[in-house]
Amino acid sequence: MWQQPPTNWDDFGRWAAPVLKEAAPIEERSYAHSRSMTILKALECAKLLSAPGVQHKKHKATTALSPKKKLVLHIVGADQREGTSVHATLKVFEVLLAAFGSADHGYDELVLVLIGPNVEQRLHGTAATSAIPGSDKSVCVVYASELWSEHLAGPTYVSPSAIFCFNAGVWGYDDWLPTFALMMAEEPKTPIVITSYNALEAIDDADCLDDLEMDFVWRWRHEANAFLCLTQRATQHTLPDRVLNENHSWQCIAATHVSH
Repeated sequence: MWQQPPTNWDDFGRWAAPVLKEAAPIEERSYAHSRSMTILKALECAKLLSAPGVQHKKHKATTALSPKKKLVLHIVGADQREGTSVHATLKVFEVLLAAFGSADHGYDELVLVLIGPNVEQRLHGTAATSAIPGSDKSVCVVYASELWSEHLAGPTYVSPSAIFCFNAGVWGYDDWLPTFALMMAEEPKTPIVITSYNALEAIDDADCLDDLEMDFVWRWRHEANAFLCLTQRATQHTLPDRVLNENHSWQCIAATHVSH
């Protein structure tokens, strides 16, 4: 599953059959699994499906370093959509976890770090590790109810393999550009994947990114995401190009073309 992800939702049912036993309309499945599949396809595009040879350079935690090879994903701007409990978060990312546990890719543990002021405050600073059923791999979920810059300065920061900003609305929030600049200064090899609700918002996001006062590269320009959520969000807009679909479009930036 991990090394050969599907191309689009048409192929998803066959690919996910070992995990999702119950039939469901593709719209429901896309709502449940758009984040997992967007992550998996982005890792494929960034050539991160197999563990690179370089260890993570930062680990400020005071506990002893684990010998495990970790794939660390920062989900920045996370909120209730990514789950309000460990159980709920594992459910949101269930197909990603199943795929991760199905292959020999060199990673031992998948680390999901949910970061953002809209993360449940009661979960802030907590971490939970569990085995992935049917495999010798594990998943660790970390919650940080704070800005990415605050998390960076904290004691539990671990360098990410990739950063995901789902439906970020870069065009609408002034905090994003300095955050991206800080991300690329601290983690120059890390891809930053940004999704948008529709193509017009993706264009607006890209225009804002072009205003970054630093050199950066486009790993890929804004384009349609094959694993958008097919269920439309409620909106007052009725024009076809203004309807809202989670993760409709995506783009990826980094400080360099070189991955970890």
